[in-house]
Amino acid sequence: MEPLIKVNVDGAWDKITTSSGSGVIIRDARGKFIAGSCRSCIAGSAIEAEAIALVDGLKLVKQLNLDNTVMESDSQELISALGNHIEKGNWRIYPFLIEFHHIRHLLSSVSWNWISREANRAADAAAKLAKSRLCTEVWVNIPPTSLVSVLTNDGLPCSH
Repeated sequence: MEPLIKVNVDGAWDKITTSSGSGVIIRDARGKFIAGSCRSCIAGSAIEAEAIALVDGLKLVKQLNLDNTVMESDSQELISALGNHIEKGNWRIYPFLIEFHHIRHLLSSVSWNWISREANRAADAAAKLAKSRLCTEVWVNIPPTSLVSVLTNDGLPCSH
């Protein structure tokens, strides 16, 4: 079996403007940065922003042909919805859950975990970056300088 790949995802949302950002950070089993992305979008709620980030993370995993992946989010509602029958979940994220399950079945090993907000700082920083910049960025092997300090503060290896 291949080493575990961790994918941290987070959504940032502004209730007044409905602007949101999706942040994704992918690391290997030793915590070394592999790739990441941030994307600005519009969402109707905070849980929708979280669900968008989850789907974005899974799409990046598929694009990079990664396997043995654990998706991590600090949204208990989102992680709970992934483990339940999607028909019984929050109707706002139903389309994202359908897309998540569709992509997940194209991969051989994907699981998901809830993590604390503190453990999800890098994905949170990427989501806030996307919301403020109103753009989409993807990074492979080397993160942007604006995220290096957050990744380094996690105490994990980070190339820059």
